[in-house]
Amino acid sequence: MLKATTVQGIREKTGTGSRYQKSVLPFGLLGCRPWLSGGQYVLSRIKIIESAGSAFHGPTLTRYCLTVAAIGFLSFCEPAEAARFEFITDNGEMNNSSNWNLISGSSGSGIPGGADEAFIRDGLTAILGDGSDMTIQRVSVGTFYGPGTMNILDGSLNVTSLFWVGENAAGGGGTVTVDGSSAVINLAPASLFLLGDGNAGKLTISNGGQVNSSVSVRLADLATGSGELNINSGAVLQAPNVIEGDGNGTVNFDGGVLRLTGNQPSLFNRFEAGDIILKAGGGFIDTNGYNAATSVGLQGAGGLTKQGGGTLTLSGTNTYSGGTTISGGTLQIGNGGTTGSIVGDITNNGSLVFNRSDASTFTDIISGTGSLTKQGTGTLTLSGSNTYSGGTTISDGVLQLSADNQLGSGTLTLDGGTLRNTSFYTETNATILNTGTTSTIDAANTLAYTGVISGDGNLIKTGTGDLALMGNNTYTGTTTISAGLLQIGAGATSGAIIGDIINNAELIFFRSNDDTHAGDVSGTGLIRKFGSGTTTITGALSHTGGTIIGNGALEIGNGGTTGSINGSITNNRSLIFNRSDAVTFGDVISGTGSFTQAGTGNTNLTGTNTYSGATTINSGILSVNGSIANSTTTINAGGTLGGTGTVGSVNINGGTLAPGNSIGTLNVAGNVDFSAGGTYAVEVDAAGNSDKINATGTATLTNGTVAVLPEAGNYNLSTDYTILTAAGGLGGTTFNSVSSSLAFLTPTLSYDANNVFLNLRRNDVSFSAVAGTPNQTAVGTVIDELSTTNPDNIQDLLNNLFILTAGGANQAYDSLSGVQHTHGNHIALQSINQFKGLLFDRIQGNNQFLAHDGKLMLAYNDSDTMTDAGNQLLDGNVPPQRGWWLRGTGNYGDIDDTRNASGAHYKAGGIAAGIDLDLDGRFTLGAAVGYTRTDADVAQGGLDVDSYQAALYGRLTFSDDYYLSGMTGVGFHDMKANRQVTVGLSSNTAEADYDAWTGNVAIEGGRKLTFNSNTSITPFAGLEYAHINRDSFTEKDGGVANLKVKQDKQDSLRSAIGARLTHSWITNGTRITPTAELAWIHEFMEDESGIRAGFATAPSATFSVDGPDLDRDRARLGLGLNLQLSQTADLNLGYQGEFAGSDERHDIAATFKMVW
Repeated sequence: MLKATTVQGIREKTGTGSRYQKSVLPFGLLGCRPWLSGGQYVLSRIKIIESAGSAFHGPTLTRYCLTVAAIGFLSFCEPAEAARFEFITDNGEMNNSSNWNLISGSSGSGIPGGADEAFIRDGLTAILGDGSDMTIQRVSVGTFYGPGTMNILDGSLNVTSLFWVGENAAGGGGTVTVDGSSAVINLAPASLFLLGDGNAGKLTISNGGQVNSSVSVRLADLATGSGELNINSGAVLQAPNVIEGDGNGTVNFDGGVLRLTGNQPSLFNRFEAGDIILKAGGGFIDTNGYNAATSVGLQGAGGLTKQGGGTLTLSGTNTYSGGTTISGGTLQIGNGGTTGSIVGDITNNGSLVFNRSDASTFTDIISGTGSLTKQGTGTLTLSGSNTYSGGTTISDGVLQLSADNQLGSGTLTLDGGTLRNTSFYTETNATILNTGTTSTIDAANTLAYTGVISGDGNLIKTGTGDLALMGNNTYTGTTTISAGLLQIGAGATSGAIIGDIINNAELIFFRSNDDTHAGDVSGTGLIRKFGSGTTTITGALSHTGGTIIGNGALEIGNGGTTGSINGSITNNRSLIFNRSDAVTFGDVISGTGSFTQAGTGNTNLTGTNTYSGATTINSGILSVNGSIANSTTTINAGGTLGGTGTVGSVNINGGTLAPGNSIGTLNVAGNVDFSAGGTYAVEVDAAGNSDKINATGTATLTNGTVAVLPEAGNYNLSTDYTILTAAGGLGGTTFNSVSSSLAFLTPTLSYDANNVFLNLRRNDVSFSAVAGTPNQTAVGTVIDELSTTNPDNIQDLLNNLFILTAGGANQAYDSLSGVQHTHGNHIALQSINQFKGLLFDRIQGNNQFLAHDGKLMLAYNDSDTMTDAGNQLLDGNVPPQRGWWLRGTGNYGDIDDTRNASGAHYKAGGIAAGIDLDLDGRFTLGAAVGYTRTDADVAQGGLDVDSYQAALYGRLTFSDDYYLSGMTGVGFHDMKANRQVTVGLSSNTAEADYDAWTGNVAIEGGRKLTFNSNTSITPFAGLEYAHINRDSFTEKDGGVANLKVKQDKQDSLRSAIGARLTHSWITNGTRITPTAELAWIHEFMEDESGIRAGFATAPSATFSVDGPDLDRDRARLGLGLNLQLSQTADLNLGYQGEFAGSDERHDIAATFKMVW
């Protein structure tokens, strides 16, 4: 730094009256510094007299820095080399007074490497104004030599190292005022801001003034110091925090802002209660996006305004009385401990958080658009009429209320904390249970909750009071009732919980309309049903505390397979079971209410029930295997009463009384009345056992009917049963009728004074008499024969036939017949026909199935063909004499059901290969082998056939394009069959493996008619003969239904008359030949397959069964495309289908051919 070395025209002067007209100070690099020791020095102008080597020239210095350097010395400096400056004072005078002013427009900075310093003492006042901008390394106001004052009125003072106010206890204090919207002090990073270090130091920021400090403001650093920081109206102090040292420090807010520059865990560090004062103008703390905390209680008559993003945490006892405003970010009261409080109303337009671990109360009013969050494990009581609208979150601890208006408006979010009410009120806020949390509502008094609760969290109900959930809640978490009472609904039409409930206290369903609860309810608690509506349970009520129905109806199930209840039920109104499956209730039902069986399933009551209301069966079965002796039962149409327990009086009103669970006795403690019409369904067996009604009262049988339901068994020619006993007598009444759907047993009734008897007698209806088709008649006739001559060998079969209706017997005959095996021959013949068609395709030169030009493709023995091919393909080469081919095939087909036999659906895939030889240009001979796998689905069974075939084929070409083709072949067919045999209650799967051999021969003749060199039509006629010889076989694993099937032979002779149309062209060196064929096929011999078989246990009695009748006439359609890939290679793609009214077949194939 350039410092004065010579002082000319200036002499030190203390006191008043000193007068200096002109002073010149030449500056050098080193030298002494003139004293300014008290007095007034008004520097109006600074003029350069000489600036040797400086960058500055001319009469006026436009950029300079003025510093008061070292202790009491005045030094002027400029970033230039040594220069001479001229000082001109106001009016040519330097008067001794108390102020030092820098003129308007002053600006500058210290010299790099220098020690810019200003020591203001001995009562000197330094004033920076009029837009000045000064950079100073070190400022000391009030030093060892005396007090000092600095006023920043209009300009910027930039301090790079130290700002020291009230430096030393031995000297005087310092006062700094930053006043005005253009008055600024900036402290750089790594500097020190000391206020009242060893003496009194005071900083006042007012009227828009601003102090920007990159470092903490330190007050009263030494024990002898005292610091006072005043942040007045419109002023801003921007700093990390404020620190109190060993002395006494005070921070006074009177309308100013403290703005943070970073996160700060101790905003007012080391201060004590009473040190931070909010005066009438209030205090503004702008966290500026950072988080800060203070444990010092704020006092005073003013209010606090929290500004900016970030969180300000107050953990002290704050007693300021001017209220609190949150205009941005979060204001947190407490930091998880037992301290932190606030008084007065809060205007919350941001976020307000209470975070204490103990009990605390806030009695004033919270308003605004912001939210409130309860954190900490303690209890927060709100008692004011709060109007804030940003919602409430309870994350921890307890939020305690006594009125709805204490919670404000907006959504209540339960995030793991507890909401407690101490007085009755209605909570209307919508509520969210956060995912992954378990929250609590502690109803210390009745809490009516009309707001809807949503979310995925869990809810715990505690407290001895009543929590009434009146909204249609959608939360999916679990609800736990630990104490008191949880009420769903309040007698109106709303109130629901959709999740599971753990009830360890008391749960009430209270709706006036019908509603459904789908969740499960477990636990040790009690369930009550109030309200006039019907509550339907589709979950599982597994609680152990019992159920009380006080009003309305409790319905278990909604007609499906869900909904159950455990534990005792006190039913004083209506209990309904509505399940479509079997369900057992083994606990006790008591009370004066009614019981209704509404579902189509079977409800089994096994407990000793004491309820006295009516029992009504509207649908399904009510099986009483315990007791409902105190209840009168009405069985309506569609309903059935069964079981082996005890019931009260029974009125059958169009329904069915069916004692037992299979065969059993139902006890009636009272009367039985069939007078309104109804059915007594009686199960019987061959041993003489039957269902029975045993009544202590009378039995009125008029208008009733008896339906007999026999179990499978070996019935005697006549069997007697006692099916009803009435201790009070029959009153001379009888059933209107007795009926049975059985084909082979006839029931009759007889009576005495107290009993009804049933006689079941084998009638004279033969098994074949009920048959409806020839196949059924054939099976029935054999059973008739064996039932007389050899019944022991088919006794199980007879036992199951006795209990069948005529329709059931015919289904049994079809199942027994083995008609599935008739399809084996048909599948084998289909395989022969497909293989024969392949060979004829080959020797006709077909593109796939059809001839493409009427000549054998490999031979090229026709002059036209040779000419066409030679143009672009053969190029005059010798025609090929040999060839080989490979084909892949797939097909599927359907055989329709007939009245006599069931059809089939089959699908197959296979492969074939062969070789050809052209002997003399007119005669061609070839050989081929093939394999096909066919899978058939037949009625109640399946059939798999592996077919292996070999054949020779040939073609003779005559003049005028006549030809004659022929083939002969043999085949082996491995068949595996299974069928499900169902007779009455018996069902078995019979299986069999057997083989068949086939032989076939076919000829075809025709003539090719050529339209031009590329188009021809070939009329043809052919004859095909096939013979099949199937081995005999015996089924296994079918029990008495196993068949022993005799050997079978079958022949087929078919004619074919039709025409093939072929057209070809050559594109890019490739011959393309599409082909179409249409033919009429007629069968001259057998049109159906059949078997002759007997039961394996008695094979001497045989019957014949035919498969479906197939139409003798059918159409065959073929489409194909041949691609001649080269002189020696062809690729054929094709389709062929056969269509008849009784069946159809579809084949697809691809063939690759090579010749040489």
